[in-house]
Amino acid sequence: MVGLLLCVIAVALVGAVAFPMHPLGSEMIWKVTPVSDTHTENGFTNSVPETFLKSSWGNCSSTKISTVLSITSEPDPLVRGSGFTIYAKVRLAQELSGGKLYATIRYMGVKIGGSEYNMCDAASMAGLSCPVASGLQEITLTSSISSSAPTGTYTVKITATDQYDQDAACVKVYINVTS
Repeated sequence: MVGLLLCVIAVALVGAVAFPMHPLGSEMIWKVTPVSDTHTENGFTNSVPETFLKSSWGNCSSTKISTVLSITSEPDPLVRGSGFTIYAKVRLAQELSGGKLYATIRYMGVKIGGSEYNMCDAASMAGLSCPVASGLQEITLTSSISSSAPTGTYTVKITATDQYDQDAACVKVYINVTS
C-alpha cells in the first residue's frame, strides 16, 4: 500500500504538470523521520517534522489492512531542479484487488491540488500487478523536481480504500524543498 501511496504522491505531482499553477511542477522528494511537533504558519496549525531541513511522514489512521514501515528518499531535503529516488516499504494484511487512492497537496497550509486514482491503475504505475498480493511490498521511484518549485514545506495527504470501500491507509508526507 505504501508503494501505491508513494506512487500516488509521485503521480499527483507528476500529473500537476498539466496545471501550470501547481508549485511543485512535475516531481517531488522526501525522507522519513517521526513527526514530532506542531506549528502555526499563516494561521494554519500543522504537524511538522523535527527539523524544517528534513522531510517526514506519519500515519493518520489505525487501519489493519496496511502498515507503512518506511518511506525514505535520496537526497533530503529536495533541491529544486534536481533528481531524487523514493524508497518505500509496506506490509499488506490482505490482497488488494480494487479501491481508490486520494491525494491532497498543501503548501503552507493552503490546498494547491488533489487527485483520485483507481487502485489497480496506481499499482500498475508503481510496477505492481493487480491484485496486489498481501505481505511485504517494496517500491523504488525515481523522478525530479521543477526548478521553479517554491521552497518550503509541502504536505501531501494520501488516503486509500480497498475493494470493499473500507479504509485501507492514510499517510501524511511532509516534503521540504530547498534551493
